[in-house]
Amino acid sequence: MYSSSIIIAVPVFNDWESLSILLKRIDEVLDIENINAEILILNDGSTLSYQNIFKKLEPKTINQVSILDLKRNLGHQRAIAIGLAYIESKVECQAVVVMDSDGEDDPKDIPKLVYKCREENYSKIVFARRTQRSETWLFKVFYKIYKYLFKLLTGEYI
Repeated sequence: MYSSSIIIAVPVFNDWESLSILLKRIDEVLDIENINAEILILNDGSTLSYQNIFKKLEPKTINQVSILDLKRNLGHQRAIAIGLAYIESKVECQAVVVMDSDGEDDPKDIPKLVYKCREENYSKIVFARRTQRSETWLFKVFYKIYKYLFKLLTGEYI
């Protein structure tokens, strides 16, 4: 078991080059904001080797990069769920940030999420709101149902 204030969990399946770029960008943003964090890579059963990717990384504010190797590819969401369960049972931290490894999530949003979480005394889940979405009408309908059920069951808005 180890301890860190902020853990950034990143699921990845074979796209180690994108992850390498993302880690550099995360380190740059964290350095500017003077935030230290640890990275937990959720290796979702990748078939490509990742050994050489980390040789290029010379982090300033990333304290540690750990890899949780899943035995087989379970998919993005399940990998995140397993990673969160692992963090809950093995890691003492104040906050967890979940990011995509493909560059869809902007590392510049990490400080905003961390600061909002601090504002709430680390007692609430903080979500990022995506500004650009091009989803089908069916997805939008089911997402509205999901948000309604979430509010009904938790008393909180997404």
